[in-house]
Amino acid sequence: MKKQKITEALKMGKVLVSDGAWGTFLQKKGLKPGECPELWCIERSSDVQDIAKNYIDVGADMVETNSFGGSSFKLMHYDLADRAAEINEAAARLSRQAAGEDNWVIASIGPTGKMLVTEEVTEEELYEAFKTQAIAFEKGGADAACIETMSDIGEACQAIKAVKENTKLEIICTFTFEKTVQGDYKTMMGIDPVSP
Repeated sequence: MKKQKITEALKMGKVLVSDGAWGTFLQKKGLKPGECPELWCIERSSDVQDIAKNYIDVGADMVETNSFGGSSFKLMHYDLADRAAEINEAAARLSRQAAGEDNWVIASIGPTGKMLVTEEVTEEELYEAFKTQAIAFEKGGADAACIETMSDIGEACQAIKAVKENTKLEIICTFTFEKTVQGDYKTMMGIDPVSP
């Protein structure tokens, strides 16, 4: 029997358990400050796969990928921008191997750290970076992409568009909000949870 989509499982009332922190587990395995976590998908693949497998073994239905900082913009800090496709495909493949065919792999896409509002980056540049990740994730066996901890709607929209237009992956998108001195919640870009 073919595995359902995540959305189909949720519509049927299934409760899905996801994984948790990756960074702390990478640190426990020896990741040093200033080291590129995503490069471990190539250089320490068994450690990365072990983290995903541990989550599956304790009952997770869904496991993410070690790719939160896998955009070419983030990888540029380590002179790895030209390896974005390779690294992201490896991240998806490792989680897929750990998850097996009965569980879902959700590929992690984090913020690029670049700001549209200051014209530090264009929408087209963001789109291309996210497109590279999305295609690599699908090739590596991911089921969905989680565009996570976003603070800028414009950046999130480019990520969603890149995944939707270039893959068949399901899409999850989350934002990070903080309580302001006025008592409401906003992202660092001033977006509130009910913004249009």
